[in-house]
Amino acid sequence: MEETKDDYFEKIELTEDESQIFNKLKECSRILSDYEDFQKDREKHFSLWKTGGGLSYDLYKRLTERGIDVKFNKYCLRNRTHTIPDGPASPEFHEHIDVIQGIVSFIEFKHAHDEIGDVTLGVECKFEVYCKRRSKPGLVYRTPAFIKRTQNGWWVNYFENKETDKQCSALLKHIDSQAICLPKDVGLAFESLWNQAAEGLEIGDLKNKLKEIANWIEATEQSRPDWF
Repeated sequence: MEETKDDYFEKIELTEDESQIFNKLKECSRILSDYEDFQKDREKHFSLWKTGGGLSYDLYKRLTERGIDVKFNKYCLRNRTHTIPDGPASPEFHEHIDVIQGIVSFIEFKHAHDEIGDVTLGVECKFEVYCKRRSKPGLVYRTPAFIKRTQNGWWVNYFENKETDKQCSALLKHIDSQAICLPKDVGLAFESLWNQAAEGLEIGDLKNKLKEIANWIEATEQSRPDWF
């Protein structure tokens, strides 16, 4: 039977005993998410890893015995199985904040750890480049560029159409030639974003992150002395 939209957003149904375990696990997850509290009392947090890990393992066993395929974030799974080869079948695997929070997320939304796939390839996004020299009081000068991901990097349309590498070097070189100040690691940011998108960013997320890079460039350009 085809899954409906309502089915897609369903939680995992729990038995009464499982619900009691889950509520305790969720409280552990809530406390572990409090970074300020962690700074104040690290021993308490590391102790909660043990407590929460035991609850997570108990819940994991009960769900798998009922035939439910408990899914974890692939990066969490890879990192934990690197040191604990038995993976989720080992109680020790569950004694970590990422696992505890991951199983809570899975129960609240059964598709939480599904891989989205590469849906942003070839999607054209607007990327505005701010120039302080050309801006005047009451007039902000931003030149629109258009950018999209390709199999090996980015395609950019900024005064010319050009395919470039993952660090978007061609676009940055052109911006630099206009005497616009760039953040030191902006090329690495483009590369990191390309890799994240390849792992499964939504289109809206890609556009938002490109906007963050554009804002970063603008803030750097704005911080330049007026006389320079």
